[in-house]
Amino acid sequence: MQNTKPKLHGFYPAFGLPDPSPFTLKVYLFLKRHEIDFELVPGDPRSTPHKKIPVLEHNGTIIPDSEIILDYLSENFSLADKALTPEQEGFGHMLVRGLDEKLYWSIVYARWMDDQNARKIRDALFVEVPTPLRKLIFSVVRRQVKKDLYSQGTGRLSNQEIYDFVAQDLESLSKALSDKPFLFGETMSRYDCALAASIGQMLAEGLDSPHATLLERHSNLLNYWARIKEAYIPLAS
Repeated sequence: MQNTKPKLHGFYPAFGLPDPSPFTLKVYLFLKRHEIDFELVPGDPRSTPHKKIPVLEHNGTIIPDSEIILDYLSENFSLADKALTPEQEGFGHMLVRGLDEKLYWSIVYARWMDDQNARKIRDALFVEVPTPLRKLIFSVVRRQVKKDLYSQGTGRLSNQEIYDFVAQDLESLSKALSDKPFLFGETMSRYDCALAASIGQMLAEGLDSPHATLLERHSNLLNYWARIKEAYIPLAS
């Protein structure tokens, strides 16, 4: 089998991050953590298997979904977190589900339903689309995001209820991390990649979000993200 460099298809660097998607950033951190040489390239969700980003391209295969990508990388590059106990694996699995199915949607809400943030997201995600067309496409996408938020449930809540849940989630995450360097001790696992990616997106530069204010209550989460960012995210990103 030919051994080509993996290509991670995401969006574009934005807001002080390699990519404005927590799912792309999760995979990015995993690749960096394991020192796998890869290329981060702009992708088109219209041409991906699940119509979503990220996807990984490797040896002629397209792998969709961030968790499937991590499974693929773990198997093909022998990167399994062998030091984790079954209990830790179970906890990590459910933590990721909580991040992806609950906290993620509050980030979507903060970015797309706030007019000022939404304009910044528009210019970051549709940077190569001519301005008049960009506004039209963005308007269509934003309406769809609003429908998705309502269908998922977050869009049915009041602003206060949404961020009350965020506060509770961050309190629980802070307790789970405690004073450890990483979730399960001294070694960064795939579950840390997911947690760090979510925290990083909540602290994205240039966006106004209650998430960042709520994170100020938890110095361990802030320090956790700062360590990981310094280790794996170039200043130029």
